[in-house]
Amino acid sequence: TQVKMFEDREEYMLASVARRLQGKAKEMSAFDAFNAVQDHVLHAAQAHIDRVVLEAFVAGIDACEDDTARELLSDVCDLYTLSVIEDDKAWFIEHRFLSTERAKAVTRGINERCRSLRPHIETLVDGFGIPEQLRYAAMLDP
Repeated sequence: TQVKMFEDREEYMLASVARRLQGKAKEMSAFDAFNAVQDHVLHAAQAHIDRVVLEAFVAGIDACEDDTARELLSDVCDLYTLSVIEDDKAWFIEHRFLSTERAKAVTRGINERCRSLRPHIETLVDGFGIPEQLRYAAMLDP
């Protein structure tokens, strides 16, 4: 469901950028048309990156043979997905991919994932390869 939501968002944005570029290209040079819709191009590019990252994350989880690690990675993946949705909440609501009630649930979901991941912070920090000298932040103290 999460991957499909990201795919649909990316496809919608790409189609929107194409329509805008075609419309502007009738009025001005291709270069000027591209500059005129650059904010939409950048938003579509971010949607593409978000989808690619999510698909790679899901593939990594699927390839994980350790059940405990797979469960932890799934929670981290959910946190990533919910965070992306929350960061672009206005777009999801404006384009009716998300109701306002579900948007509130996204924030609750983020908070729940953070609480459930807190006991695993050392494992996660080790897994991300954070250098030892950067590990002394107060939030990492048990």
